[in-house]
Amino acid sequence: MLHIGCHLSSSKGFAAMGRQALELGADEYLTKPCRKERLLARISNVLKRYEGRPNLLEGRGFLLDRQTYTLYLQNRSVVLPQNQGKLLEEISAQELHERCADRLDIAVDDREKYAALLAKHFPEESWRVLPEGTIQIRGFRREPEAYSRLAMEHGLCILGLERKSASLEDYYMNLKNGGKESC
Repeated sequence: MLHIGCHLSSSKGFAAMGRQALELGADEYLTKPCRKERLLARISNVLKRYEGRPNLLEGRGFLLDRQTYTLYLQNRSVVLPQNQGKLLEEISAQELHERCADRLDIAVDDREKYAALLAKHFPEESWRVLPEGTIQIRGFRREPEAYSRLAMEHGLCILGLERKSASLEDYYMNLKNGGKESC
């Protein structure tokens, strides 16, 4: 994930706007006219600030600053309350990747046979059989058609195929609301 610094500039009479921009997550606020050297120095400082910081938890689609509990997500940033920031920090990046990976739910007429086919033909895939018998593939690496083709080529009937997208935001809101489910 790449953090893109946000610099805002305006004419001199807008100090209140600059304060508001910084509160909303801008990294810098400069008034115009601004010397080129000053702008380049500020950009350099922002890049140094984010480069190789051990306090940043980086994941697919998000960045969490562990010192300020600022969550950067989908071109937005929000400062989390300390308890929520600590909760999110305690969840490892790997766990977030696993919980928030897109998934494919496939229902077939013979799940044992299909599970054996998945293990043989797609051994690198992470999948599990859900209690209702549906096979769930997390973070799938192929197009959904590849999984349905595997079933049909081996005489299996597909009863259902559903692609589900997940996000860190879904997972976070679920946790915040007291849930313990995946995204």
